[in-house]
Amino acid sequence: MKMYKIIPVLLASLALPAISACSNQSAVEQQVEQQTAAKAPPTLVETATIKQGADVSFFHNYDGKTDPGFTEDFQIFVQEQYASGTLDISMNASEGLTLSANGQTSFSMKGDEVRALNISVSAQNPGKYYVNLLASADTASGQVMRRSYGVAIYVGDPSLYPKAKQNGIVETTQDGGKIIVMQAEETIK
Repeated sequence: MKMYKIIPVLLASLALPAISACSNQSAVEQQVEQQTAAKAPPTLVETATIKQGADVSFFHNYDGKTDPGFTEDFQIFVQEQYASGTLDISMNASEGLTLSANGQTSFSMKGDEVRALNISVSAQNPGKYYVNLLASADTASGQVMRRSYGVAIYVGDPSLYPKAKQNGIVETTQDGGKIIVMQAEETIK
């Protein structure tokens, strides 16, 4: 066997004990941690960063597929983190999408309670539409905080969606890449 084939195998076999020695947990602790993580219930919202606004979380059970001309029923869930006050939610749909839900609803905030909004949508034409929500939390201290949320509704076959107007001419570069050539005017001062 040639030497250049033996060296990578030898290095890899030496690195394995070093890597496992770096862990401060025993094998049993690691196994318990993995089993616990596997049995943990899923979290409602897993967001690493979030913009400032009302302490309100949204999630939904829309499956991402709707047929043209048919009504799709799903739920949007709302969870707020306030001990008291009022949560007002307004809903609307993008043009071409029919939303057969009440456009306005209000809840008394009780903290960490999950509420379900029953949503029914339909569209006659294939396309990507949106159900938009605006939550307005009026806290007991008189402060009003807002949070917005949108659910994309996909109707029909995506290949039939209306195409966006193309600005410019697509050209292929020497290296095979695609570029759009557009008119531009540059002013240097």
